[in-house]
Amino acid sequence: MPDAFEFANHLNPDSAADAPEDNDGDGATNVQEYFAGTHPGNSASVLRAGIRRVGASVEISFEASANKVYQVEFRGDLSTATDWTVLVPNLTRSTAGLLQISDSATANLTCCFYRVRVMR
Repeated sequence: MPDAFEFANHLNPDSAADAPEDNDGDGATNVQEYFAGTHPGNSASVLRAGIRRVGASVEISFEASANKVYQVEFRGDLSTATDWTVLVPNLTRSTAGLLQISDSATANLTCCFYRVRVMR
């Protein structure tokens, strides 16, 4: 993590030992919070997707950080070594806020798993 991020968030820029720690107990490590653009000292500031069925579609929503690029992916099961399929690439916002997408493409699957990835 860059020193500026560590100084701003009261981490130790001289030690990599704080990278895997979860200072705010939200389930994301300090280095994951850095890449997601969330605050490692605020448990309400975490990249977490909400998923709900709306008719024949699934709505995926999450709080996006400003100027980060996200990708939403899916797969039908977690028990095999199949790859994740990109549902929506290059999602971004110039200001922080809610991003919502609707997925009707996976309606024929009996089960579907989603993930949100921070691309940059």
